[in-house]
Amino acid sequence: MPEVIRTARAIAVSALGCLISASATGAAPKGPLGIVVAGQRATVGDVPVAASTSIYEGDSVATQQKGFLQIRLEAAQLLLSENGSASLHRADRGIYAELSAGTLRFSGTPGVPIEIRALGAVIRGSSDASAGQIVVVGPSEFRIGATMGSLTVNVDGDIRTVTEGTAYDAVLDSDDPQGPIPTAKRRRLLYWIIVPLILAGTIIPVIRATMSPSKMH
Repeated sequence: MPEVIRTARAIAVSALGCLISASATGAAPKGPLGIVVAGQRATVGDVPVAASTSIYEGDSVATQQKGFLQIRLEAAQLLLSENGSASLHRADRGIYAELSAGTLRFSGTPGVPIEIRALGAVIRGSSDASAGQIVVVGPSEFRIGATMGSLTVNVDGDIRTVTEGTAYDAVLDSDDPQGPIPTAKRRRLLYWIIVPLILAGTIIPVIRATMSPSKMH
């Protein structure tokens, strides 16, 4: 009988140890999504940024007037211009940025695709190495340009393609044009207008120069 009791106790202790180990493993935080490469007049959460600041799942980033923030996500990069705000998250494959204000330039790299979400739209590259720029103009309008490869823009199943070297202005429906639009709200694309070449010509070279893969390492 004592032997049976000792065996039962051993099994119970072993099971408890496994449970604690599994619980600890599940609670362990994941590593950072990326790091700050450079920035000024910018914050991660409420903390002013510094080079090499780590970016974690769900972190919010923001820039003030005349500020900027450059982030490296493995080999991919994001550049948030002044008066911008966004949050960063893990996706099923790669990382996505939720842009709520300002201008975001982005460039993926093979094996590290970047997905951008803004005003209910989901922007993905035709390849992992696609690059582009998105500008949130207002609560129901954004502009999107492709600087390397093509991009797809999905607004609640309405999918449009932005080919390399082109830019479009997208206007969405809104129940309240003056109010904020919840991320989960279903949107409808009302207008999809190509940006005049004079505008695309001023936007595209700037992005290509600042975010080209040759300058990402």
